Amino acid sequence: MPVLNGADFLTVFLFRNLGLSATAIVAPDKATYIAVEFQRGNAVALDGKRLSPASLLAALNAHGHAHGIGRLDLVENRFVGMKSRGMYETPGGTILL
Repeated sequence: MPVLNGADFLTVFLFRNLGLSATAIVAPDKATYIAVEFQRGNAVALDGKRLSPASLLAALNAHGHAHGIGRLDLVENRFVGMKSRGMYETPGGTILL
């Protein structure tokens, strides 16, 4: 195993321990196909089943979690002039985009 510096170690630790999405190592190699139905720009159904917005997002989070979708690691410029590292997980939101 390679030696990691502090920033690399933090990245590996956080990405292995974030809760909403699986790592690429454990994600399946086979694709899963889903159908999201929209009405007037709003997602209203998943695979033909009408769901509330919260239920639909929760179901998409579950699909995205299994495939490691929606992980984001970035450095942000804050308004006050400092940089901040942000790590986000948005599997359901990423699928909707």
